[in-house]
Amino acid sequence: MSNKSASSSEIVLAYPGEEQWELWTGDTKKGSGVLRHERSDKGNASSPSEFRGVSHYAFPVTSVFCSPFWAAAEDESLVPDIVEMRLEANGTKPDYGMGQHYDFVTLDREEERSLLMPILIADGKPIDLPKGDADHFDISPNFLALPRNHLVLWRELGRWVAVATRKGQPAYFQALNSTDLNADAMLELKCLLMQLHGQGVIEDLTGIVVWSRQLNEESRALLEAEAEMNVHVEDRPHPLLPERLLDLLPNSVAENRETAAKRQKIRNWISAAALFYVLMLAGFAAFFFWKKQEVTKLTASVGKLRQDVGWIEPTANRWNALGDAIHLDRFPLELFLRVLQDMPETGVRVLDYDVNTDRILLKGEAVNRSMANRYISKLKANKTLGDYEWTHQPFKMDKTGIVTFELKGDYLYGSA
Repeated sequence: MSNKSASSSEIVLAYPGEEQWELWTGDTKKGSGVLRHERSDKGNASSPSEFRGVSHYAFPVTSVFCSPFWAAAEDESLVPDIVEMRLEANGTKPDYGMGQHYDFVTLDREEERSLLMPILIADGKPIDLPKGDADHFDISPNFLALPRNHLVLWRELGRWVAVATRKGQPAYFQALNSTDLNADAMLELKCLLMQLHGQGVIEDLTGIVVWSRQLNEESRALLEAEAEMNVHVEDRPHPLLPERLLDLLPNSVAENRETAAKRQKIRNWISAAALFYVLMLAGFAAFFFWKKQEVTKLTASVGKLRQDVGWIEPTANRWNALGDAIHLDRFPLELFLRVLQDMPETGVRVLDYDVNTDRILLKGEAVNRSMANRYISKLKANKTLGDYEWTHQPFKMDKTGIVTFELKGDYLYGSA
């Protein structure tokens, strides 16, 4: 038996009635699991698919079957394995699709053995389910308060079903092949009881209860005579919520739940990605706002500094403009003399010379490459021209071996 209890206080039960499906509702907080039948037009339907918002679904006896047996089981932890091996040995273990297709109930225990009843969803039989599925699934006999050690008969969706009880629990159940409680049905019930007694599944029954006012007196007398037990005819009691629910789950419901879980997982990933994107945008917005505030503060600081020291730059520019006039070492003639002071008396001569505030251009020729290199090296090492950085183009040599060179000296401190 599953340890899963009905945790929700709101109960909406789809239950197979005598001819149609019934909708029962209740609140465990107010009625200890007592349910009431919906008397409105929505309370009965030919199919549970017409119901919505169902929390509990009762399998009709025609959709499930059981196979009780005694097993040597001193250790309770081994019982699930024993049940599984028994079903495999009988060839009845469900092996189709997803879901949970069987569970078991421990009906009784003795010193060295236990009476176990596996309950299975019929293999391959179509199951009519409520719209939107349901949260919990169990069998219809478990929702009824069954008398101890009785054979209980009632009509379910147009067919008679029989439940043999042991200590108030359904020890065996099946739908009868006969549509009426006639001689054929009596023979079917007698064979069923003999088999259950022979297997030790049920104890001596104390009577038969028929939960249907459709049983006439002739059928009641026939049943009483054939079964040799008292027969009581009563209305079927209201369904009650079981204390423990079987762990059953149809294949279609399992598939729907897995699909829904995958969809929910995808939605969660999309939501997480969207949230990350929003947070990232918010972070960028906050960073941009912070930087904008810093720029605003820096702009204000620069503006204040311009007011305080803004006169320095134009004054310096004016002084620099006078540099060529007041600094002797910037006079063009003075610079020309410094260019010539390292030039040898013979072998090298100046062809062109030009100077302005930020550079010196010098074009010359030498009798050979060695003389040109020697002069350029001395010019670069001249400390009086240390404010200039010198570069030169590749030498050009004519047929006579005369080398032409071009030098450029850039003023290191920019335009004066």
